Amino acid sequence: MSDATGKRRSLNIFTKTFLTTLTVALIPVLALGVRNVANEKAQTTARVDREFQQEAKLVAANVAGWLDTNIKALQANALLPEIRSADPARQTPVLHAMVNTYKWAYLASTIGRDGRNIARSDTMALTDYADRDYFKEAVAGKEVAQQALIGRSTGKPALVLAVPYQVSGGETGVLMTSSHLTEVTDAVAATRIGSTGFSFLLDDKGRVVAHRAPEFQGKLADLSSHPAFVATRSAASARVSFEDGGKPFVAHALVTRLGWVIVVQQEAAEAFAPVDEAIRNALLAVGIVAVLALLASLLLARALTRPILSLTATADAISRGETAMSIAEVQRGDEIGGLARAIDRMRVSIEVAIKRLRRVSDSSLR
Repeated sequence: MSDATGKRRSLNIFTKTFLTTLTVALIPVLALGVRNVANEKAQTTARVDREFQQEAKLVAANVAGWLDTNIKALQANALLPEIRSADPARQTPVLHAMVNTYKWAYLASTIGRDGRNIARSDTMALTDYADRDYFKEAVAGKEVAQQALIGRSTGKPALVLAVPYQVSGGETGVLMTSSHLTEVTDAVAATRIGSTGFSFLLDDKGRVVAHRAPEFQGKLADLSSHPAFVATRSAASARVSFEDGGKPFVAHALVTRLGWVIVVQQEAAEAFAPVDEAIRNALLAVGIVAVLALLASLLLARALTRPILSLTATADAISRGETAMSIAEVQRGDEIGGLARAIDRMRVSIEVAIKRLRRVSDSSLR
């Protein structure tokens, strides 16, 4: 756009100087703020990953210790002549001793190759376990079989561990124990990270073995669709982010030796609170600097442009023949002072020229 004289309109020198100095002042602050936020995010992410991995490994170690105790006890008892005899009268005292020794176990029993009980530590009727996965795996020769299930004798969640044993005649039998999940649940529930972080344990099928939330206790809730469990189908250790109930979460999942999955999760808002604080601090710093830069830019722009505007007005007055004036800026020692002295010399020259023209004009009129 242009005005009536054909001159293109543009920002005046004060505005240009103000915007330039303001931009120069803000760019470094913005760059520093962005870098600080990026660094804080990277450091927080690394810290969260490290803490979650440590907690998952700690829970895994606790669970593994509990399982190892059970497994070693089973394997040791499976070697006893009384168990290998396949004689219920000889097996039953050993089974009673196992339950009395290992307080977490509520049932110990032996199972024949056909899947039916040979002997039990309790007084319930002999039961057919041929349909249980742990029996199928153990009788097929798997060193240790395990299954989280609802116990037929209690109707409550239980963990069954089973090992094969060789009967004197060469047949394979199965020695198993059923245990309440209290010990495992206590070990898992002890994990706390901040106010929203916790851990839980899933079996190899994604069913809840241990969880601190009451709604997941007393039943084998299916969490096979949980993002952390899904991630472990392709990796033994994984970090995931997801939403649950409209809240973002971050979690770390770790696959244990038996194929169980330990999940440690926390609300993202709490986990990454330092990042939010860094953003707030950066915005506050930018705001403070912006106000200071605004004031400084105004003062600097005014200081820089005032003499230029003054010289512009002086030059304009001289162009109209007003030469009887003094130019204060001639005392400056910078470029503006040089410009002022040049304008002053021009003023003197124009003043002399005007006087000559007047003398010539007066002479011609005589």
